Amino acid sequence: MNGQPQGTAAHPQIVGWIASDAGQHKEAERIYRLGISAARQAEDYTLAGNVAGSLAYQFSNTGRESEGLRLAQAAFNDARAEAPPKARALYLDRVAWAHTKAGQALSEDSDGTESPAYLYWVDAGELRVMESRVYTELHRPLRAVPLLREVLSEYDATRTREMALYLSWLAVALADANEANAIAQPFRA
Repeated sequence: MNGQPQGTAAHPQIVGWIASDAGQHKEAERIYRLGISAARQAEDYTLAGNVAGSLAYQFSNTGRESEGLRLAQAAFNDARAEAPPKARALYLDRVAWAHTKAGQALSEDSDGTESPAYLYWVDAGELRVMESRVYTELHRPLRAVPLLREVLSEYDATRTREMALYLSWLAVALADANEANAIAQPFRA
C-alpha cells in the first residue's frame, strides 16, 4: 500500500465520528453497528472492539450512560486476548470514561463489588499520576507537567514517599521541557 492504514477511505469509525459530531446520533449508531458487524464477519475482533468502543463513547456522552458502560466493557472483554497493547489501552480508557459518565466510583468494580482493601490507594488522583508517569517516560513534558502539578497541588503532604516520588517525576518532565528554573519550584504557575 502507499503507507496509509488499510480501509481509511470509508472506515466505520471515522464515518461514525463525522455523523456523531454532526449530532446525527442515530445515523452514527447505524454506521458503528454496520462496522462492528463487518469486522466480526472478517474475524477482526480488534477492529470490532474499536468500533464498538466508539459507539460506547457516543452512548456515554449522549445520555445513554449505562448502555455505554456495558458496550465499552463488552468491547474490552471480547477483543482483549487478541488486541495489541495500544488497542487494549484504548479499550480500558473507554471503560474508564464510561464508568465516569455513569457516575460510578473507582472503589467499585463493574459488578458493584468492593475492591480489596489493599487497593485503598487507587483513586482518580493516583490514576492521573500513573498517566503522567507514562508521559514522563515517553518524554512528553507538555502532557506530564500539567497532570503532575494538578495532582501534587491536591496531594496530602503527609504522604512523603509518594510526594518525593512524584516530585522526582515532575523534575524529570521539567528537565525534558528545558525548564531548569521551574524544577526548584514545582508549584510555581
